[in-house]
Amino acid sequence: MDDRHRECLKKNRDFLHSNISLSTGLLAKLSGSGVITDEHVEKLQPPIATYVYLGYSRDEEKMSFVQKLIRCENIECSKIWINPIEVTDVFNNMLSELRIGQADSFQQVSINCKYMCGDPEEEFSFGNHLSELALIEYTPLLSFLLEAALHKPLTSLHLNCYKLDRRCISLIRQLLRNPRLQRVQLTSLSSQQRHFGFFLGDFAQMENLQSLEISLNDSTDEEMRSLEAILKRNKLSKLTIHSEYYSGSLDSVLNEGFNSMSSLRELRLQCVDIIHLPNLCHLDLINFSFVNSDLDDDEIAVLSYALRWWRNLQQLRIDFDEDDEDDYASVAECSLRKLFEAIAGCHRLQILHFNHLDMEDNVVPSVCRMIESLKELRKFTSEDQWDESLTEEGFKQLEPIIKRNGLNTFVD
Repeated sequence: MDDRHRECLKKNRDFLHSNISLSTGLLAKLSGSGVITDEHVEKLQPPIATYVYLGYSRDEEKMSFVQKLIRCENIECSKIWINPIEVTDVFNNMLSELRIGQADSFQQVSINCKYMCGDPEEEFSFGNHLSELALIEYTPLLSFLLEAALHKPLTSLHLNCYKLDRRCISLIRQLLRNPRLQRVQLTSLSSQQRHFGFFLGDFAQMENLQSLEISLNDSTDEEMRSLEAILKRNKLSKLTIHSEYYSGSLDSVLNEGFNSMSSLRELRLQCVDIIHLPNLCHLDLINFSFVNSDLDDDEIAVLSYALRWWRNLQQLRIDFDEDDEDDYASVAECSLRKLFEAIAGCHRLQILHFNHLDMEDNVVPSVCRMIESLKELRKFTSEDQWDESLTEEGFKQLEPIIKRNGLNTFVD
């Protein structure tokens, strides 16, 4: 960094202080160059939530700066993301130096396990105040990570894995007995482990469960009864269901559950037949996502009807079709117009995302009227349109609307 750049940054310290979410690497550089000194860090106005991404390398400059942040009384260490390459004493020492899980440091940690290998040479542990643990691309070889989280006051557990063995399943069940646990995500990256329904019985015993994300396929009748009990308890504020294909029993349990789920505010469904979910209209959602599903005219009619009841909706994502163009089923223009009219009535909507929308020139006026009516809309996205259905002439009609001040748009 040359002197001219350094002086310019020093003149803008107030801005840098107010944007502590800048990358750890950049902040470390600013600290090492004297732009931000220890004195300036101490003067930060409390409390400032700090999110740190360390990446793959154990850079001494980064580590030194993060340790300064931890020691600063005005900093609230919120969450740290770590991508270790191997399990060695170096990894153990890093966790020890950063005091992960201790009261005066980061109590929320996300570990990407993709490149982790080997066993810890010393006893592996987190601090006794660990509240959130996420293990991404987890494998059974790393069961010591789950063991280290036992008996910690976890409120959130996220496990994204390739497969589970009996030992992992046993450890997860022990973690699910934690009475403080409120948010659980169990998802998979592999065809070997696409179903976590065998944990539904455990979830049904969790009195404080508020958020659930789970992959379900080929669920048994017993598992569906457990899911029914979870939904009827009416404590979930967020629910995400991942599925590989349609299941009539799952649709039935969801539809019946929606009658009593007045607490639900966020819902994400994948490969669920919405035509069998007429009770969607009984929900009071602020966030709804419907992904990887073949929407036809009848399903759009059900969705349009539900949208007219969701007056508090703030975020909406709709995937119109799967990625296979050969299976694409055209949707009638009149159905799309009714959908856009229904969305236009969601006056609190802030984020709107379409995927595989067949937006031809004929429906552009309806899209324009929809966007014009959404005064609080700040982000509009339409990705992966089929057959380049929107021509240059149609885009010219849309352009003045999507260039509205304060609206972030992307149409591809």
